[in-house]
Amino acid sequence: MQLTTSHGTTVKMHVENLIKTVSKIIVKK
Repeated sequence: MQLTTSHGTTVKMHVENLIKTVSKIIVKK
């Protein structure tokens, strides 16, 4: 369970960073 939770949290952080990056690109365009 701990492994799944840690992995899920890491994925969530990656997704949030990805959204921030995409938003910056859209704003630039």
